Amino acid sequence: MYRNLAGLIGIGFVLAPFASCLDEIQNVYNPGDTVAVVRQHGDSAFMMADTPYGWIYAEDFSSYSEGKCLRVNFEYDPNLPENSGASRQSYYTVTLKGKADVPQRSAETPRTDTGRLLPNEQPVLAAVSPLDSSFYVRIGSYLFLPSICQTGGKQSLEWQLTYDATQLPVVEDRKAIYSLYLRARATAGRSEGEKVVNVLSLNAFDLSRFINSMREQGGRDANMYIRIHYVDRINPLDSTQFTWGMTNPLLIE
Repeated sequence: MYRNLAGLIGIGFVLAPFASCLDEIQNVYNPGDTVAVVRQHGDSAFMMADTPYGWIYAEDFSSYSEGKCLRVNFEYDPNLPENSGASRQSYYTVTLKGKADVPQRSAETPRTDTGRLLPNEQPVLAAVSPLDSSFYVRIGSYLFLPSICQTGGKQSLEWQLTYDATQLPVVEDRKAIYSLYLRARATAGRSEGEKVVNVLSLNAFDLSRFINSMREQGGRDANMYIRIHYVDRINPLDSTQFTWGMTNPLLIE
């Protein structure tokens, strides 16, 4: 999914804090849009959503399969009878106000060739949008990335996240940092006269194989950091001229 972000300035970001659970909420609460992964909760037969705010339950989740990634907007009322034992049962009954699918992909190996562009590659202005950094969350094996891309307003995007499976970590400030490469390509060429705009794309990348691979390479530290590299500038007159940007180290485990 993506939306127009015309006029966006600045590409730094700070990860936004959020409540880890809803136990302390006393009144009806709506945190706004957040991300979720649908799963079966514990030994129950119920499909619920794992979110940054804790596990939430709504009947709507029963229509999804295990591992479905969503963007949801919910309302939590602690005074509902169903929530009287929410802390003990470790999930919260909510009312869904809106939901949308989040495209799901996997981090893949081998790493894409960093010396040349992909067909119809589009510049990525930020791997993690500074205006939407609350969507940067890892839930289970899925890393949600809200990324900004500069592209034609009507073009559809395909995203890739790749890595070198044999890489060893770079150690900085006692942090073991591994590299991932985020790239975006348009599925078709830009129409003549089509306006270039900044868009936000939210994707969920499965990191399970990446993490296992890095552990097999000897990464035994308790904490794992990643640095995301991305093509941030492409000369519109000569596509052989392009540059790479990168994020600060990001904690994922």
